[in-house]
Amino acid sequence: MLRQGSGCVGSLLDLHARLSLLGLVENDTFDLPLTQEVLGDLLGLTSVHVNRTIRSLEADGLIARSDHRIRLIDMAALRSTSPLANRHIAFEPACLPSVD
Repeated sequence: MLRQGSGCVGSLLDLHARLSLLGLVENDTFDLPLTQEVLGDLLGLTSVHVNRTIRSLEADGLIARSDHRIRLIDMAALRSTSPLANRHIAFEPACLPSVD
């Protein structure tokens, strides 16, 4: 399994969990309108490393991507790769401003 990409995997899982609470995940697919360079900057990795990791995850059948959309295909395998514990994120919508 891909250990060197575990930071990328953890970030994808975290985004999935957070976006799910907002109703922005459908069929384990969500928008990720960030370049690999930006992802690398956020994670402290090079864009080359991010690219290799994403391609490896695709080749292993763990994720699929199309344009700026990511689908997490095998959540169990991704979680086993990630160094982050499976978190239960609390969501308190009352703290958000109304959209009126």
